[in-house]
Amino acid sequence: MQHWLIIIFTICFLKLEGQTYQEFKSKEVGCVEFHREGFNLSFPVIELMGIKNVNLRFDIFGNNQDILYYEVELCDFNWTPVSIDKLDYLEGFFGNTVDVFSTSIITTTDYVQYRLQIPNNDLNILMPGNYIVRVFRTNQKIDTLLQRKFVVYDERIKTDIKYKKLQSGLYGDRQEFEVVLQTQSISFSDLIGNIKLCIIQNNNWNTSRFYDNYTTDGNNAVIFSLSGQIVYNGINEFRIFDTKSLKYDSERVDYIDYKAPNYHVYLKPDKLRGDKQYFSSEDLNGLFFIGNQESRYEDLMDTDYAFVHFTLHTGVPLPFDIYIEGALTEWKYSQNYMVFDPETGNYKAALFLKQGLYNYRYAAKEYDSSTIEYDITEGNYYETKNQYMAIVYYRDLGEEYYYPIGVGSINTGD
Repeated sequence: MQHWLIIIFTICFLKLEGQTYQEFKSKEVGCVEFHREGFNLSFPVIELMGIKNVNLRFDIFGNNQDILYYEVELCDFNWTPVSIDKLDYLEGFFGNTVDVFSTSIITTTDYVQYRLQIPNNDLNILMPGNYIVRVFRTNQKIDTLLQRKFVVYDERIKTDIKYKKLQSGLYGDRQEFEVVLQTQSISFSDLIGNIKLCIIQNNNWNTSRFYDNYTTDGNNAVIFSLSGQIVYNGINEFRIFDTKSLKYDSERVDYIDYKAPNYHVYLKPDKLRGDKQYFSSEDLNGLFFIGNQESRYEDLMDTDYAFVHFTLHTGVPLPFDIYIEGALTEWKYSQNYMVFDPETGNYKAALFLKQGLYNYRYAAKEYDSSTIEYDITEGNYYETKNQYMAIVYYRDLGEEYYYPIGVGSINTGD
């Protein structure tokens, strides 16, 4: 990258003291894909000065080809902003724009797809850390369209996450892990007392948990292995449906109908799985990927949107709210609320989704509570194949924030 005059724009975004950033998208934004370059089902985690970037793709409904703007901000381990000058952690130009875009072709829903790669020729990241990327409609940066999290790590330790399969089997419904850290380019004495371990299940930031209690051995290893320390509910394999074709019904699709101006995909009714035995099946660990098997274009810009109708048969109303959960709803509980129909004994909801292959499951939330349960809707099994990621954060004396120095991952089905 050539060294031009570096001008980093000043943030015009109001920050609150102690504010923790969350992911966000406006109603103007359709499908969002954010992953490591070349791996569509990966977490947006890359190595500092590595060969891989993070790729962000998103749709804006309509056909206005606007130039959008973006900014990147450094955060601490808990996603609070860090008071470090942008010149210290970013190298780039004033007024960064998202100016790579394409317009949909012959679709019932008009949209413009935008694409952004970070780092890029206009913006380079100089320091490891948790980062927020924000996309705005105007360069005043007061009208956020999209906000996403990603991680840039500087590998200074080896991070080995291990599944305690035998121990997990004793629980019946939970999965337990240990994490072993081996020093590489950092001294063992510097590591002690200055680290935090974060564990994330199935690429879902909502499952993040932090640990700082560990032991050491005589070989300069740090071990997170206390009994009952790192334990997650196994839940169940995700349900799946395929809408890559809007002409032919796939296995989980009951029928497809066109009601102007949109397609409607009706999935076959689902049943409660809480009282069933565990059954192994392949899934995407809650994720999705976009596809159109009838596409005539290499960039899939003729991929359409459709209302996908979900039905969960329970017979009677349950004593809690039911939501559709997964990356398809951004792991949030708002527009995905299901309504009970007393005539059919079914919970129903519809989501406006782009064609592709999707995972989902049904989450239960007690009234006036933030606790999510799956015991009745999905069941809970230690045998479930889940993806786990371990991120180790480090802060030495005198440093202003914790930054990631090691990443490891494991799939309990391997």
